[in-house]
Amino acid sequence: GAQESSMEREPATPDAIASEQQAKERSTRPGLVMLSGLLVAAAAFGTTLLTWVDARITGAFGEQSLAVSGSKAAPAVSALALVALAAPLAGRIAPRLLRYVVYGVAAAAGVGIVLSVIAVTSNPAAAVVTETSRLTGTISPAGEYSLSPWPWVSAACGALIIVVALWAAFTSRTWDAGRRYERSAARSVHTDGHMDEMDAWDSLSRGEDPTTR
Repeated sequence: GAQESSMEREPATPDAIASEQQAKERSTRPGLVMLSGLLVAAAAFGTTLLTWVDARITGAFGEQSLAVSGSKAAPAVSALALVALAAPLAGRIAPRLLRYVVYGVAAAAGVGIVLSVIAVTSNPAAAVVTETSRLTGTISPAGEYSLSPWPWVSAACGALIIVVALWAAFTSRTWDAGRRYERSAARSVHTDGHMDEMDAWDSLSRGEDPTTR
């Protein structure tokens, strides 16, 4: 029993400690944070190009079908996604204090996306009334309205934008200290001229051309 307890409490090997430290450093690298922010914001914007609401409405010309995209049902989502899309780049080049403002705005954009989706899903008829009225020539035409999965995907992207913004705000504290180290380490570690994907993103985020290294 005592031997088992001592084996369980055996300290981690230097290789294990180094591996854990490398994983921690990679999770805070600005290139990874920036790439994540760009992907989730682009995904949120992409959902607005797809159909959110399918309407079967009755107007002066009988029953008609109408597919309404997210950009028409919730135009605020498109605008907020563009704000979130600009945040990773702006935050990377901004001074430390301004970064918190940038990522705060990005988080607020994520909240706005989620709330906009909730407004559409809770009352799809009201969300698409402009489009249905244009088609039928009547205000608030009667009909049936069904939602596609894309509003929920957009809401998930909005939630991820909030998470990435908070992640960026937390990890950005180490970026200034890491810039000088990254420049010197890049010369010694990548002497063979090869760079991995995250290194390339880090170089781009600093305004450097990774192909010249």
